Amino acid sequence: MAVVKEKGKFYIKGKIYLETGVKEYHRVARGCKNKKEAQEFERLFRKQYQDIQISLEKKTVLEVAEEMFVEEEQNGAKESTIRTNRYNLTKIPKGDQNRKINLTNHEHLQKIIRDMESSGFSENYVSAVYYLLRKIFKFAIYKGYIQINPMDRVKMRVNSEKITRELNFWEPDQFDCFISFCKEKNVAKDLLTFYVFSFGMGTRKGETLALQWKDIDLINRTVSVCKTVTKSGGQQSWKLTSPKSKNSTRNLTMPEFVYDYVSELYDEEKKMHGFASDAFLFGFYRPWPLDKPRRHLQKLIKEYNQDAINPLPMLRIHDFRHSHASYLINNMKNQYNIYDVAKRLGDTVDTVLDTYAHWFKDADRKVVNAIDQQVNTSDASGSSSSYLDELKQLKELLDLGILTDDEFTAKKKQLLGI
Repeated sequence: MAVVKEKGKFYIKGKIYLETGVKEYHRVARGCKNKKEAQEFERLFRKQYQDIQISLEKKTVLEVAEEMFVEEEQNGAKESTIRTNRYNLTKIPKGDQNRKINLTNHEHLQKIIRDMESSGFSENYVSAVYYLLRKIFKFAIYKGYIQINPMDRVKMRVNSEKITRELNFWEPDQFDCFISFCKEKNVAKDLLTFYVFSFGMGTRKGETLALQWKDIDLINRTVSVCKTVTKSGGQQSWKLTSPKSKNSTRNLTMPEFVYDYVSELYDEEKKMHGFASDAFLFGFYRPWPLDKPRRHLQKLIKEYNQDAINPLPMLRIHDFRHSHASYLINNMKNQYNIYDVAKRLGDTVDTVLDTYAHWFKDADRKVVNAIDQQVNTSDASGSSSSYLDELKQLKELLDLGILTDDEFTAKKKQLLGI
């Protein structure tokens, strides 16, 4: 390796020894004004080939990925997760799938990501492929096929103009209108109950479809969410698996309107031949196909909107979960907190904050406005008990995390006139 100056320009020259042979180079050190800059240029040029790693194994990226999928399946990974990852892998060009794992460098991988970003794939989809590739090469390190992960040097574009996708949801009065319409149309009791349950409980579609009567405690009005329905590649098109995460396993109390629908459905189904505690609420002998609730829902919404003065937004089944979350967040006040919301939804606090961050800001703004109005209109000559009541309310907001310490102190001083 050497830096030479020819005709007023700096050049780098040398050889790089690879498994595929020797690569000779002689190229201009572009942008370099002196020898020191040219030497740094050459160092970076050679460094990019350090990603090309020598290995006794000659497995391709695809072969290593399949090996990883098999191990994940043996270790209890969800079939749906593995199926999704296999599908995402098909979005990688065949040539890159079939390249030897030890000969795949960060430039190859960066091109895959850039091409996807330029081809109209969503940011979430590109991100899924990006992290799948990271996982494949991390697995290759674990198996001893390579020594470093070339994905460490691959970057995704940061979209500074990214706009948070608006979540679709219905307000309670919109849902009431929809249910009234369904009753007029004599929609089947089980389908009606499914929609009421999804809206009133905030469960995921797979969790709701997996419910069996043994999971329902009609005496205590509770529901045990402990499994989910997923697609299966075998002879049976579905299977019951554990919920999405450890937080997803939970016991929920039914609101009265949900309990009424569930208990009426129970009274109907227990009369059916073959009824037992392991019968499914929605499907009886086997759960409904995953797409059935959505197909019927969107058909009913279209029918409702034909003559409606105030049309309803088109929803997916999962949007009932967003509707439930919206109601919980906008009615928090001092009755419950973010931890209670996360627990009911079967998510972590971080996930709830990330998904519904803009709703929390709106709810927080309403609370603070109410405090401002109450404080500003308070009578300076009011009794000491009114001060104590308002201070108590401020302290409760502080404990709930709605007010910061600084905001609490400022409001307290404003209230006391100091």
